Amino acid sequence: MIGRVIYSSGGNYRVLVKNDTFNAKPLGIFRKSNIKIIVGDIVEIQVNENKTGREELNTITKLFERKNEFQRPNISNVDNVILVTSITEPNLNDYYLDKLITIFQSRSIKPILIFTKGDLGISKDHKKIIDEYKDANFKVIITYGKSLEKEEMVNLKNWTKDKLSIITGQTGVGKSTLLNFLNDKFNLKTGEISKVLGRGKHTTRHSEAFEIFPNSYIVDTPGFSSLDIKELDKSLICWNFFNFEQFANNCKFNNCQHSNEKGCNIKKQTYSERTMINYKKLLEELD
Repeated sequence: MIGRVIYSSGGNYRVLVKNDTFNAKPLGIFRKSNIKIIVGDIVEIQVNENKTGREELNTITKLFERKNEFQRPNISNVDNVILVTSITEPNLNDYYLDKLITIFQSRSIKPILIFTKGDLGISKDHKKIIDEYKDANFKVIITYGKSLEKEEMVNLKNWTKDKLSIITGQTGVGKSTLLNFLNDKFNLKTGEISKVLGRGKHTTRHSEAFEIFPNSYIVDTPGFSSLDIKELDKSLICWNFFNFEQFANNCKFNNCQHSNEKGCNIKKQTYSERTMINYKKLLEELD
């Protein structure tokens, strides 16, 4: 059977196959070949039919190719990233958001943008920025207080169904509040996300994907200390910044950096001054 690894601790794994979970250990050949199984991996397992009960160990016999991989936390095959950003307190950092969007899209990970603390007020400038993301066909949700509107909850369920998502956000943006609302089993206080989702100092060998909705799994990724814009080259930024990809394909030159090149299709689009400033700033940071 083929499934996804949703739990890893000390060489023991849990593999999700449709709606069933199987405890499993990998064949010795993986260890001999220095191949580590991690949360998110798509694997083939051999079920031990001679014993009863889910507690009996089954065998991971094959690891399928990963479409992406992170070191901290050690996770693979991520489908979505839920980027939690406050509109105020702390103030919206749109450059940081554009930077993360670029990094994740370069790894074939779709961003879901959640703007929190709308109940504290949304200025005209902030509304304009958020509308830019909506107009660019990003998946966008605005929260007011501690809950999601019914329609937005349905959207989030649909966007994450049958997928593995990661969630990240700077300190104080309301990530704990959001996770508590999505699944009250978390019961998180501010600053406790790492501890509960397997990132505490006593659980460094424990990694787990949690079910937030039926068939929707999420892994917390605080800090992203392993992510650096320097991992990208300019061509990846030129393609994956904002929603440039859908237009960059029609630039005259394949290596167009959307600056002063002739036949640049990006320059023909109606991007805001804010967007282009962030784009140039990101290229400068790489330099």
